[in-house]
Amino acid sequence: MPSASHDRLKTLDSITDFGLFKNFTWDATQLDDFSRYNLIYGWNYSGKTTLSRVFQCIEDSAIHKDFTGGRFHFSRGDGTAIDSTFAGSLPHIRVFNRHFVQRNFRDGTDMTGANVIAVLGEANQALKDRLADLEARLTKVNGFRTRLRDSKQAVQDQINADGTAQARVVNGIIGGPFDRRHLQTTVNALPSDSWPLPLNNTDLEAKKEEFRRATDFSPVAAFTPNHSPAFRSVFLLRQALREVATNTAIESLRTNHKLETWVQSGINLNAADSACGFCGNTVSKARWTELQEHFSEAFSALQTKIKTHKTTIEGLNFDAPTTAEDVLFPDLRARFQTATATLQAALQRGKNVADSLVAKLDAKLAALETCTEWRPNLIPAKELRSAIFEYNAIITEHNERVAAAETVKADARSAICTHFAVEYLRDSSVIKKSEQMDNFDKRAEDCSRISSVVGSKIGVAKQAIKDASIAARRINDNLNVLLPGDNIEVVKLNDTDFEFQRGGQIAKNMSEGERTAVAFAYFLTKLEEGTIPLQETIIVVDDPISSLDSNHIYAVHSITENRLAKARQLFVLTHNSSFFGMTKDWMKKLNGRFFMTHRELDAAQEWFTSLVKLPKLLKKFKSDYQYTYYCLKLIDDDPAPQFENLCGVPNMIRRLLEAYLGFVFPEAGGWGDKLPKVIPCEETCGKIKKFADENSHSHSLTQATEVPNYVSHCKEVINDVLSAIRTHNPNHVASLEAEFAAEAGNLP
Repeated sequence: MPSASHDRLKTLDSITDFGLFKNFTWDATQLDDFSRYNLIYGWNYSGKTTLSRVFQCIEDSAIHKDFTGGRFHFSRGDGTAIDSTFAGSLPHIRVFNRHFVQRNFRDGTDMTGANVIAVLGEANQALKDRLADLEARLTKVNGFRTRLRDSKQAVQDQINADGTAQARVVNGIIGGPFDRRHLQTTVNALPSDSWPLPLNNTDLEAKKEEFRRATDFSPVAAFTPNHSPAFRSVFLLRQALREVATNTAIESLRTNHKLETWVQSGINLNAADSACGFCGNTVSKARWTELQEHFSEAFSALQTKIKTHKTTIEGLNFDAPTTAEDVLFPDLRARFQTATATLQAALQRGKNVADSLVAKLDAKLAALETCTEWRPNLIPAKELRSAIFEYNAIITEHNERVAAAETVKADARSAICTHFAVEYLRDSSVIKKSEQMDNFDKRAEDCSRISSVVGSKIGVAKQAIKDASIAARRINDNLNVLLPGDNIEVVKLNDTDFEFQRGGQIAKNMSEGERTAVAFAYFLTKLEEGTIPLQETIIVVDDPISSLDSNHIYAVHSITENRLAKARQLFVLTHNSSFFGMTKDWMKKLNGRFFMTHRELDAAQEWFTSLVKLPKLLKKFKSDYQYTYYCLKLIDDDPAPQFENLCGVPNMIRRLLEAYLGFVFPEAGGWGDKLPKVIPCEETCGKIKKFADENSHSHSLTQATEVPNYVSHCKEVINDVLSAIRTHNPNHVASLEAEFAAEAGNLP
């Protein structure tokens, strides 16, 4: 198993395009490898916080949005590398810096604008934000689902209203019972692929009358003419006309057919040698023989046959039926009227044919010895038969309905209901509205599914908040160490929200230092409650003492020394000279490594920062006071200092005066208030204060270049300050300069 040192960061090989770290590379000849404990010192705007952001990128496994395009490369003790691609395994690293405070401390305000409620922890805030988003989304989805259901109900109500109105119309026609439910049943029974078209007005009125009068009608007799025998003997008649019969004709009889017929009848009533029933005279044998020869047997037979056919034809009935159409069901009347007219016409044509045939038979009787050719035209007979069939079919349909009056009534009722059901579907756009409701249902179901998913996510988010929640007691334990005497305590309101109280009252207007201390307390608590042991964690702490006074700085150092020392590797970054001195002395005992962020100007007069070895004066003494004095003395001694070396002078003047006036005059008050005790001249004090106050926090060349004769102005202010200190405390200055002389050749 590899040792812990193998998992530590060994060197920061390069940083490119990270703020002031434009193109930094690790100089192994000048820089010692990182050890377990590392202290990095840097003045304001020297790139110290940017360096902590590089470490934070490893913690986040991503380049921060402020440094898009930035790159870095670390080497580890085991020979592996960590770079801005974040490939491979990454160490467990936790970073506290100003960005951590911003991400993990969010406060609310009361009506007066004072800070009251705070959310601690970036994860908690993210979870709470997500929970709020999810709950807002759930409310929106549920609201939309409710609106969909309301819209569907509105459409359904309209359909129901239209259905009720249509059912009332039907109910008024058929006499009930028929309501919206019956109408819907009728609609449901309609074919799914197509609907029967509504009846036209005439058919609808007929169906209404049929329904009302279904039991009011009686059977009607069919038309039964005696044409069938004639139709069957037509070809026999044709044959009879073609037959011939010869005889010894008596001229007077041959030329008088009526007389011939009369005589023929008399033969059957008389005999030879008998008295004539008409004249009383005896018929002689000769006359009898003469008559018998005239009326031969074949002649008589043919004559009888022709007469029989004539009698049959003359006996045919071609009278049209007299049935009135109003005795039939209304919907049959139009057809019946047409069928009656057709039948009448066919009967008349049949009568005409019969009359012509009788005439032809009479002609045959007058000339039995002559063959008569006749080709019958069967079309009128067929037309007559067809007309009789159609006429009687309507009567049969009527009679069947009469026999099944209740069934007819039910069919009429069904036709009426179906007609109005289709009309309801068409005029009320029921299908379109049903599809619209189906769409509402589908979208509502989608909303329900989304609501279920969001609800599950809300449950997960709430559980995650509980899992990420930390005990307020642990935060308060750390606050008691960091802010002793401030009486600041955390009161937990729920899993993410905290109320800060001071002496039992809401802690309004928390200072920046208090906010930093609270965030650092949260950072410590998360480390202690984390699943990864501190011994396996790389800790990076950037100025946890921001805006805290000296009493609080001791507390932060105590925590660093007694708790954070257990980390696998510790990096402490600071610009505070007091915290720097305490941490430096502690790390010296642990063979720590010491570095400084150093800001310079490149050839294009642009600032860039490098990580350099800590200057010996800074490493030797507890604070940066000696180093600051030394840097200012070098400029003061240089007759022609370079402009790029002077841009940090305002900050150095301020730091020097703060330190010197602070330990010489320990009473309360700022350095500007104490400066007249060293420099009596009011004009000189004003010039120094203005120079330091307006330029000490500048990290660009803009303000410097706006000051006329900036180089000479810097020289003048430096000389004023150093001369004042030499005059005020010559022994102190002599001691400082003696130390410089002793370290000659070892100082940067």
